[in-house]
Amino acid sequence: MKRRIVSAAVFAVVLSAVFAGMYGLVARFAIEQQKQVLDARWAAVKGYLRIQKYGPDWFYDPYDPEEARIANNLQHVYFLADSDGRALEISDRYRDIGVPKPGQVRAELQGTLPVYHRKDSMLLRAGIMRASDGRPYYLSIGRDISAEQRLLSRLRILLIVAVPLLAISSFALTGWVSQPRTA
Repeated sequence: MKRRIVSAAVFAVVLSAVFAGMYGLVARFAIEQQKQVLDARWAAVKGYLRIQKYGPDWFYDPYDPEEARIANNLQHVYFLADSDGRALEISDRYRDIGVPKPGQVRAELQGTLPVYHRKDSMLLRAGIMRASDGRPYYLSIGRDISAEQRLLSRLRILLIVAVPLLAISSFALTGWVSQPRTA
């Protein structure tokens, strides 16, 4: 009897470790994928946004519906500031999640870029955008990651429920199989 309990406990621990490892891998993969999507959006923003002497300007054909949709989508979660941290352009969605303080902008411009932040259900990527004359500007774009967060949360709940159920099932089956039978 004692041997069955120990083997069931070992099985539960091993199963927990395997599922925890799987969850860790899936979570890291999801975060890395979200960063790659933001990096691709960053490259697209750099293709459409130009900072001239008169200020920032988005270059796209407003009469091309697809190009206009892409440029408008890129501006959905968007913040641009000069090197002193003064805001030049802020999207409404970015304003809703909170605009960085000028000191934070200056600090991030001095640090290692790009910088990734999480705010509410947004993943933000911040970095330097150079003007046509070479001056640095602070650019931050974002992406709603609530769907990915819900998926990871459901996976976590599934694992929390599945590990004990599998351990109990294993214990019950082990006990049932190893019990002596009478003829």
